[in-house]
Formats: sequence, C-alpha cells, structure tokens
Amino acid sequence: MKRREVIKYFSIAGGTTLLSPFLFNLLNSCKQAENDNLNFFTELQFQVVNQITQVVLPKTDTIGAIDLNLVSFIDKCIFHLEDEKNKKKINKGFEFFIEYVEDKVSKKIINFNLDNYNESLKELLSVSEEELKRINDMPSNNSDNETDLRYFFLIKIRYYCLLGFFTSKEVKVDLMDYESIPGEYVEIGV
Repeated sequence: MKRREVIKYFSIAGGTTLLSPFLFNLLNSCKQAENDNLNFFTELQFQVVNQITQVVLPKTDTIGAIDLNLVSFIDKCIFHLEDEKNKKKINKGFEFFIEYVEDKVSKKIINFNLDNYNESLKELLSVSEEELKRINDMPSNNSDNETDLRYFFLIKIRYYCLLGFFTSKEVKVDLMDYESIPGEYVEIGV
C-alpha cells in the first residue's frame, strides 16, 4: 500500500516539475499585449487602426474585429503583401488621416473614443463609385494628393479588415453555412 502512495506522489511531483515552466509561459503569454510583434505599424498606428476596425466591424450578436484580432492580421498583410511604394503611401495617408480627424473633432487622436471615430469615418468611408475607382488606380497614377492618400489608407485598412474577417476560421465555420462533410448525393430526375 505504501509503495503505491509513493509512486503516486512521485508522478505528481514529476509532472508538476515538468509542466510548471510550460504553464508559466502559457499564463505569461496571455498577459502580453497583442501588439508585441508589430511588423509595419507603430504603437500609435496600431491603436488607431484597432479603433478603425471596431467601426468597420463592430461586435454585435456576431463576432467583431476585436474578437478576431484583425489589427494584427492587417499589420502582417501590409508588411508582407504591399510593396514599398504602397507602404509609403499608407503611412502618408495615415498622417493625413490623423490631421484630418484631429481638425474635425478638435481633439488629439490619443483622446478619441469610439464615437469620435464613428463620426469621422462615417463621412470618409462613404465614397462614390467613380472616386473609389480613381483611388484604387492610385498606385499606378502616383497621386500625392492629401485626400487621395487619406482614402487610400482607409480603403486598404477596410479591405484587409474584411479579408481577415471573411477568411477567418471563426467566421467560416461558426457564422457561414459551412459543412465540412457534405451530405449524400441524391440524383434528381431519374
């Protein structure tokens, strides 16, 4: 009887010794900020884009941009998929966006709340078809117009936000009518 108890305690002690570093790292990784591994965005850009994604895809009865951590997805997409020319235009567009919304709301961007972003983006993201086509052709026409660059930044953020949303596992499996194993084939008309 004593031998079994000793074996039991040794196995518990050994398991605890082996698993404690793993559990410690796991718990620490949960506490780390989501933006530790930024590729393209600065800290301020990360925070602003995070707010923009909340306006584009707010959390309602379905999951939103925050739940999917889309700002990290956008950061990685811009870093890996956009060429240097577009990256510079996105950065310039971000600067022009900050200037525009700070002038419009009369506050520094750091003090913005979600309502300030809603107010500013409502006007900015409603673009006519012709203007959208012109802005999408912007990489080829090399426009340095402040308005064009601001729209270019917002359209890229919105594009990658929606791309990340619709290609995420959570949306494909949970929200869309997804069947991993289709039903049986039933021939019609025979």
